[in-house]
Amino acid sequence: MRWNPDYVYVDSGEEFRKSHAAVYPDGDTPTVIFGSAIWARQYLSSYGGSAYLPYRLIHSDLNTEKFYRVPGAPEFTRHVYLVANNNAANSWDWLPNLVTTFSQQVPARHQQEI
Repeated sequence: MRWNPDYVYVDSGEEFRKSHAAVYPDGDTPTVIFGSAIWARQYLSSYGGSAYLPYRLIHSDLNTEKFYRVPGAPEFTRHVYLVANNNAANSWDWLPNLVTTFSQQVPARHQQEI
């Protein structure tokens, strides 16, 4: 089946919309659409279905019975940016550790369908 009727679309920005439309040019309009992956995750936890969600949001859930990767589903990459004011960031002792931790947790594949 090419299109899941329980598919929940998460609008993850212009780049994702273009990539998604290229992969699913014949896709139906989803019944449920979210502008937030966090809200979509909460919805899926309660009602089920499938969606493309950021790996960093669901990686710990992939070992549970509630969330799983869809075998063979196309994968999308999203860029993550951190913008900080250098003058302010100089006094943030916690920032280097945060950047290191974050970069270790986020693999090359940022978006995966679950």
